[in-house]
Amino acid sequence: MQNPGYDAWGICGLIILAICLIWLGINKLRDKFQKSKKTNACDYEGGGIKVLSEEDTKKYAGQNVCTVSFKDNTVVSAHLDATVAVKKSREKGYLEPVCFYVPMPGEKLIFPERSESATA
Repeated sequence: MQNPGYDAWGICGLIILAICLIWLGINKLRDKFQKSKKTNACDYEGGGIKVLSEEDTKKYAGQNVCTVSFKDNTVVSAHLDATVAVKKSREKGYLEPVCFYVPMPGEKLIFPERSESATA
């Protein structure tokens, strides 16, 4: 006894259709991510991420800066102490600010690899 409508070719066709739809969805997501990355104000041609303008970078050098979000780089607060900077931004109504350190001109931020010889 056979099931009407469930033949081998019909099932193969459905599987191929599902694979094509998944492939199209993945490509659309990838294209959306790449487009937003290209038009994002945080892109930097030098290989890093440019979050602040040159003017703000000079103004806040050596401080911890809080911005509204990862996409909105409006400076909400800044302080030498990161906890104070976050507290100030929360007082202004920004409950989840993005906080980061702005290095001084010429300051290198190097995080050495942890090794057995360094800890011994």
